Amino acid sequence: MDKKIRDAVDEFGRLGIDEMKKRDPTRFEEFDDAIAAKDSELVDRIAAKLAAEMRQGATRDDER
Repeated sequence: MDKKIRDAVDEFGRLGIDEMKKRDPTRFEEFDDAIAAKDSELVDRIAAKLAAEMRQGATRDDER
């Protein structure tokens, strides 16, 4: 697996991607498809978008 893809997958592991996938699996299909296609640029873009959404969600949860 490409190092950039592996790094993105590792980052999501740290952010709780497995838990997020359990809650909303369809949201991560594009990410999984990009990994399968070994498209590191697409993985990077999707990873950045999903990470930002997850961080924003965590911030909203913290505010409650």
